[in-house]
Amino acid sequence: ERATRYADDEEPVQGRFQDLPDAQRDPKLWLMKCKPGAEKMLVISLMQKYLDSRETERPLQIKSALCTDIKGYIYVEAMREAHVREATQGLN
Repeated sequence: ERATRYADDEEPVQGRFQDLPDAQRDPKLWLMKCKPGAEKMLVISLMQKYLDSRETERPLQIKSALCTDIKGYIYVEAMREAHVREATQGLN
């Protein structure tokens, strides 16, 4: 008797993930609390601060910033929490 195999059947982990890059080297998404209703302006301000910092000795170490429909929170993509804290310092 021959067994039928489906796409969501368990495959050996080693074979399934061998071509994927190492996730440890990927930036993480950090959830930041902010004033409800100010999410879009905060993201715009943060990304402008990032662009301005590129011409300095210490550019900000964030990759991106975004907001969703969740009020009072934004996401910041960076390798470390310290990078997010430094980037958001002084923004309200």
